[in-house]
Amino acid sequence: MNISFVDAVKRQSVNLSTACEMVGVSRRTLYNWINAGKVEYVRTAGGAIRIFTDTLYRDHTGQKLSKTA
Repeated sequence: MNISFVDAVKRQSVNLSTACEMVGVSRRTLYNWINAGKVEYVRTAGGAIRIFTDTLYRDHTGQKLSKTA
């Protein structure tokens, strides 16, 4: 997914390990979600992946879910 630099700066992102802990899935599952376009991410200058936290809590239709659900 194409994310502009300005939009990326305004949004909170976390590393893969933290994202896995937040939603209770494995790294492999998170990579599958990335490949399927289910979560948005950016790559750092060093090549690391950062996941936008607001995309971790969506259902299959793209609607935001409550973090407490």
